[in-house]
Amino acid sequence: KVSGSGSIAVNTIVANDIVLTNVRSGMKLNHGVIELSPLTADIYGGKASGTVVLDTRPATTICSVRARFSGVDTNKALSATSGLKDKLYGSLSSNTDLSFALAPSNDLARTLNGTVSFNVLNGRLKNINILEEIGKVGKFLGAAGQGGSDTELKKLAGTLNLKNGVANTDNLVAALNEGSV
Repeated sequence: KVSGSGSIAVNTIVANDIVLTNVRSGMKLNHGVIELSPLTADIYGGKASGTVVLDTRPATTICSVRARFSGVDTNKALSATSGLKDKLYGSLSSNTDLSFALAPSNDLARTLNGTVSFNVLNGRLKNINILEEIGKVGKFLGAAGQGGSDTELKKLAGTLNLKNGVANTDNLVAALNEGSV
């Protein structure tokens, strides 16, 4: 039954492999609900801003995040938060509206719910050559394949709708340097 408000400024926050620097936020505590807003931070060469709400009243704390990211190093962000290490490179912009449960024995990914809209510009998909794979199919039509092991991307964008950690990927669009997929 505690309430109050204030502000927080932290040079570096490290949680698992996620590193935030230059973190600044207003803070409100209202009977077990902690709100950090407006929250700003530097993350992997880019910027983050938004709101984080922690509801500590239930047995398992629920965290809600509404954030906007811009200019983030895609590879560093994915390497820190997923199994996609050294696969996708480029400049990431994203809007997120997610909630998840915080519990020591809980697999956080399985509790993710919400949406993530993202846009990766001037990137590269490493060790996957989409045009080469399409070219293999096109060989039957007399088309020549493309060389190289990577796919250069002008843009990779979409919205992921997450429910219990499973993403619906129906809205993905890739614009390659040579065309669109």
